[in-house]
Amino acid sequence: GGRSLLLAEASEPGDIAWLGREGYELLVSQTELLITAASADGFHRGAATLRQVLSIAHSEGRSSVPPMRLRDRPRFGYRGLMLDVARHFFDVPFIKRLLDLMYLYKLNVFHWHLTDDEGWRL
Repeated sequence: GGRSLLLAEASEPGDIAWLGREGYELLVSQTELLITAASADGFHRGAATLRQVLSIAHSEGRSSVPPMRLRDRPRFGYRGLMLDVARHFFDVPFIKRLLDLMYLYKLNVFHWHLTDDEGWRL
């Protein structure tokens, strides 16, 4: 059989304080995958980590991930990437892929540099 995916909101004051807005806990057992967080941002970060773990298992030829417990939160509040389209052209598929990778690596600020002395680029 498969494992159930469960999402749980952190309820203990100590857990809520430690997790903050973007922290999460990922618990993988023989029967379930559980992501616990105090906010939607934390659930998104936990889902991104689960996606990374599943990708590694797949690349190693495994059909499942071993039991584990990961508890994580960002060290820095601002984790961003800047894309300078004022000087360089990037097509739409590239930008969409870039945003997907930002999500996967848990970057939270996208600075889109649209204009410079030369004018707007859209």
